[in-house]
Amino acid sequence: MAEIVKDVKFKVIKLKLVELMAVNPYAMGICDSCGQASFDGYYIAVLNSYYCPKCYEDWLQGAKYYPEDAPIEEKNFAFWKNELQEKGFLDEK
Repeated sequence: MAEIVKDVKFKVIKLKLVELMAVNPYAMGICDSCGQASFDGYYIAVLNSYYCPKCYEDWLQGAKYYPEDAPIEEKNFAFWKNELQEKGFLDEK
């Protein structure tokens, strides 16, 4: 089941390929950073991207938070959170 990642400065959802495809049927689980297939990954709202676990950890190490990105991050996050909840893949409120 998808879960909201806590303790990071960004809005991120950890999810499996089937959950990703439930929201975006055209998604193939391809990491937007390295281009490799990944059955498990992270939706990063500020980037509106899906990253494999390795690329997510690499990105997180050097990522810088910009307050001016908050509105688009919140919009993207709210959409994905709502879609995952409606489809029964996310219990978080």
